[in-house]
Amino acid sequence: MATTKKTIALALERAGYHVAARTSGYVRMVGETGAGSLYVKENYISATGALREVEHIIARTSSDSKGNPEWRSERIVSVLAALGARTESRGESHTVDLETRHERKPIFASNKEKKREFSADCRWGRPGVYLAFPTSAELKPIYAGYKTKVNDQHTKIGIARDCFEARKRSYVGTFDGEVEFWPIAEVNKESLKSVEDRILARVSRRYGKVGRAREWFNTTDRKEIRAMILALLQGAL
Repeated sequence: MATTKKTIALALERAGYHVAARTSGYVRMVGETGAGSLYVKENYISATGALREVEHIIARTSSDSKGNPEWRSERIVSVLAALGARTESRGESHTVDLETRHERKPIFASNKEKKREFSADCRWGRPGVYLAFPTSAELKPIYAGYKTKVNDQHTKIGIARDCFEARKRSYVGTFDGEVEFWPIAEVNKESLKSVEDRILARVSRRYGKVGRAREWFNTTDRKEIRAMILALLQGAL
């Protein structure tokens, strides 16, 4: 999709960012806290200050003269999603699909608390948040005796209360080895339930659920879901 300067700025503005400066070449935008800036050009966005953390979710395309991350082309849409804004192409026009702004507060109250409770460097022996999905087209029950069935067109968002390794073994047994298991982030046990509730509430606004299963979604867009989860944990959504 074409990501014009006007389209990007409009999406960010409606997501809670405002214009701090405007020139013929770029628009500089800041968030509600003012911690960092976003520089918007035609088919281009870069970040400074605290907003640079978005590159932990969406890899940079390049760097500017000061070493700040830059994103171009198709990565811009993913960056907007991580920042709480999303543009969709419909024919020749672009519309902005934004989620409610009052939900954009971080899960953790401070950066210190966030570092203590959450890590994207996953170890198999730790608890945390994961994605799981079958790799076969054959519909199979999510648990033995359950009516709800899933296949490779569905995705599970779950929490490992004990450790990732134990949950993976469980899925391997349930789906006869035909399953992928992606640890997304380590989260301390005390925070798991609240983290799960926030993630499921956010994801369910965008993707439909499978039957009565609370954690299974009718989508294969796993990279987008992963980006949403990390953005939510890091306070970008």
